Amino acid sequence: MGRDIVAAKWSRKAAMNITEDRARQVRFSEPYYQVPSAWVGQAGADLDVEGELADVAIGVQQGTIQDRYVTQFHPEADIRRYSDSGGVVNDMHSGRLDLVFTAFPLAQETLLTDDAFARRGPLVTEPESIYGPGIGAAFRQRDRELVERFDAAMAEVKANGAFERLQRKYFGE
Repeated sequence: MGRDIVAAKWSRKAAMNITEDRARQVRFSEPYYQVPSAWVGQAGADLDVEGELADVAIGVQQGTIQDRYVTQFHPEADIRRYSDSGGVVNDMHSGRLDLVFTAFPLAQETLLTDDAFARRGPLVTEPESIYGPGIGAAFRQRDRELVERFDAAMAEVKANGAFERLQRKYFGE
Protein backbone atom coordinates (compact mmCIF):
# COMPACT_ATOMS: atom_id res chain seq x y z
CA MET A 1 0.00 0.00 0.00
CA GLY A 2 1.46 3.37 -1.04
CA ARG A 3 2.22 6.17 1.38
CA ASP A 4 -0.36 8.47 -0.23
CA ILE A 5 -3.15 5.96 0.38
CA VAL A 6 -2.02 5.37 3.95
CA ALA A 7 -1.96 9.14 4.57
CA ALA A 8 -5.41 9.56 3.04
CA LYS A 9 -6.82 6.76 5.21
CA TRP A 10 -5.19 8.25 8.31
CA SER A 11 -6.50 11.75 7.60
CA ARG A 12 -10.03 10.51 7.02
CA LYS A 13 -10.12 8.55 10.26
CA ALA A 14 -8.32 11.07 12.46
CA ALA A 15 -9.79 14.29 11.09
CA MET A 16 -12.43 16.06 13.14
CA ASN A 17 -14.18 19.15 11.83
CA ILE A 18 -14.60 21.78 14.50
CA THR A 19 -18.29 22.44 15.00
CA GLU A 20 -20.27 24.18 17.73
CA ASP A 21 -21.92 20.92 18.76
CA ARG A 22 -18.61 19.09 19.07
CA ALA A 23 -16.98 22.02 20.88
CA ARG A 24 -19.54 21.53 23.66
CA GLN A 25 -18.19 18.00 24.14
CA VAL A 26 -14.43 18.42 23.62
CA ARG A 27 -11.80 21.16 23.71
CA PHE A 28 -10.34 21.81 20.26
CA SER A 29 -6.93 23.00 19.21
CA GLU A 30 -6.70 25.85 16.75
CA PRO A 31 -7.74 24.62 13.31
CA TYR A 32 -4.73 23.36 11.37
CA TYR A 33 -6.23 21.99 8.18
CA GLN A 34 -9.36 22.08 6.07
CA VAL A 35 -10.40 18.80 4.42
CA PRO A 36 -11.73 19.80 1.02
CA SER A 37 -14.64 18.15 -0.71
CA ALA A 38 -14.51 17.11 -4.35
CA TRP A 39 -16.97 16.51 -7.13
CA VAL A 40 -16.24 13.32 -9.08
CA GLY A 41 -17.95 12.32 -12.31
CA GLN A 42 -17.48 10.09 -15.31
CA ALA A 43 -14.27 11.05 -17.13
CA GLY A 44 -16.01 11.89 -20.43
CA ALA A 45 -19.18 13.47 -19.04
CA ASP A 46 -19.96 17.13 -19.69
CA LEU A 47 -21.29 18.30 -16.31
CA ASP A 48 -20.77 21.79 -14.92
CA VAL A 49 -20.80 21.41 -11.13
CA GLU A 50 -20.87 25.19 -10.71
CA GLY A 51 -24.13 25.43 -12.67
CA GLU A 52 -27.59 24.05 -12.06
CA LEU A 53 -27.69 20.30 -11.51
CA ALA A 54 -31.38 19.62 -12.11
CA ASP A 55 -32.09 15.92 -12.53
CA VAL A 56 -28.41 15.02 -12.00
CA ALA A 57 -28.04 11.97 -9.73
CA ILE A 58 -25.61 13.00 -6.98
CA GLY A 59 -24.38 10.52 -4.39
CA VAL A 60 -23.45 11.66 -0.88
CA GLN A 61 -22.98 9.96 2.44
CA GLN A 62 -25.94 10.98 4.60
CA GLY A 63 -25.35 13.25 7.57
CA THR A 64 -22.02 14.58 6.27
CA ILE A 65 -20.97 18.11 5.44
CA GLN A 66 -21.16 17.09 1.79
CA ASP A 67 -24.81 16.11 2.29
CA ARG A 68 -25.50 19.51 3.88
CA TYR A 69 -23.69 21.33 1.06
CA VAL A 70 -25.53 19.57 -1.77
CA THR A 71 -28.87 19.94 0.02
CA GLN A 72 -28.33 23.69 0.48
CA PHE A 73 -26.79 24.56 -2.89
CA HIS A 74 -28.34 22.00 -5.25
CA PRO A 75 -31.84 21.12 -4.00
CA GLU A 76 -32.92 20.72 -7.63
CA ALA A 77 -30.65 17.69 -8.05
CA ASP A 78 -31.59 14.07 -7.58
CA ILE A 79 -29.72 13.71 -4.27
CA ARG A 80 -29.14 10.11 -3.28
CA ARG A 81 -28.06 9.59 0.32
CA TYR A 82 -26.16 6.52 1.48
CA SER A 83 -25.51 5.26 4.98
CA ASP A 84 -21.82 4.70 4.18
CA SER A 85 -19.26 5.78 1.60
CA GLY A 86 -19.02 2.26 0.20
CA GLY A 87 -22.55 2.48 -1.18
CA VAL A 88 -21.77 5.80 -2.87
CA VAL A 89 -18.63 4.40 -4.47
CA ASN A 90 -20.33 1.18 -5.59
CA ASP A 91 -23.21 3.05 -7.24
CA MET A 92 -20.78 5.38 -9.01
CA HIS A 93 -18.85 2.37 -10.34
CA SER A 94 -22.06 0.73 -11.50
CA GLY A 95 -23.25 3.87 -13.32
CA ARG A 96 -26.25 4.64 -11.10
CA LEU A 97 -24.83 8.08 -10.23
CA ASP A 98 -23.77 11.01 -12.39
CA LEU A 99 -21.70 12.68 -9.67
CA VAL A 100 -20.34 12.00 -6.22
CA PHE A 101 -19.62 14.78 -3.74
CA THR A 102 -17.28 13.52 -1.04
CA ALA A 103 -14.20 14.32 1.01
CA PHE A 104 -11.25 14.72 -1.36
CA PRO A 105 -9.01 12.15 0.40
CA LEU A 106 -11.81 9.58 0.08
CA ALA A 107 -12.25 10.46 -3.61
CA GLN A 108 -8.51 10.03 -4.15
CA GLU A 109 -8.57 6.66 -2.43
CA THR A 110 -11.69 5.17 -3.99
CA LEU A 111 -12.63 6.84 -7.29
CA LEU A 112 -9.79 8.91 -8.69
CA THR A 113 -7.54 5.86 -8.93
CA ASP A 114 -9.76 4.71 -11.83
CA ASP A 115 -9.34 6.41 -15.23
CA ALA A 116 -13.11 6.15 -15.72
CA PHE A 117 -13.59 9.01 -13.23
CA ALA A 118 -12.34 12.57 -13.00
CA ARG A 119 -12.57 15.42 -10.55
CA ARG A 120 -15.00 18.12 -11.62
CA GLY A 121 -14.58 21.76 -10.64
CA PRO A 122 -12.52 23.21 -7.82
CA LEU A 123 -12.08 21.68 -4.39
CA VAL A 124 -14.70 22.98 -1.95
CA THR A 125 -13.92 24.18 1.60
CA GLU A 126 -16.63 26.73 2.27
CA PRO A 127 -18.94 28.22 3.36
CA GLU A 128 -17.82 28.17 6.96
CA SER A 129 -21.45 27.73 8.02
CA ILE A 130 -21.15 24.18 6.64
CA TYR A 131 -17.42 23.41 6.78
CA GLY A 132 -16.62 25.17 10.02
CA PRO A 133 -13.24 26.76 10.62
CA GLY A 134 -11.38 23.54 9.79
CA ILE A 135 -9.92 20.45 11.37
CA GLY A 136 -8.59 20.51 14.89
CA ALA A 137 -7.28 18.06 17.42
CA ALA A 138 -9.84 17.13 20.07
CA PHE A 139 -8.90 17.00 23.75
CA ARG A 140 -10.77 16.54 26.98
CA GLN A 141 -12.37 19.78 28.18
CA ARG A 142 -10.08 19.90 31.20
CA ASP A 143 -6.87 19.73 29.11
CA ARG A 144 -6.48 23.48 28.51
CA GLU A 145 -2.71 23.48 29.08
CA LEU A 146 -2.18 20.52 26.75
CA VAL A 147 -4.16 22.31 24.03
CA GLU A 148 -2.01 25.42 24.51
CA ARG A 149 1.16 23.33 24.12
CA PHE A 150 -0.23 21.58 21.05
CA ASP A 151 -1.18 24.93 19.47
CA ALA A 152 2.30 26.32 20.17
CA ALA A 153 3.94 23.26 18.59
CA MET A 154 1.69 23.49 15.52
CA ALA A 155 2.48 27.19 15.17
CA GLU A 156 6.18 26.33 15.24
CA VAL A 157 5.99 23.64 12.54
CA LYS A 158 3.88 25.93 10.38
CA ALA A 159 6.33 28.82 10.82
CA ASN A 160 9.40 26.74 9.96
CA GLY A 161 7.75 25.22 6.85
CA ALA A 162 7.65 21.63 8.09
CA PHE A 163 3.84 21.48 8.07
CA GLU A 164 3.62 22.57 4.43
CA ARG A 165 6.37 20.15 3.36
CA LEU A 166 4.64 17.22 5.06
CA GLN A 167 1.27 18.21 3.65
CA ARG A 168 2.65 18.33 0.09
CA LYS A 169 4.53 15.06 0.56
CA TYR A 170 1.58 13.04 1.87
CA PHE A 171 -1.48 14.81 0.47
CA GLY A 172 -0.35 16.52 -2.72
CA GLU A 173 -2.85 19.25 -3.45
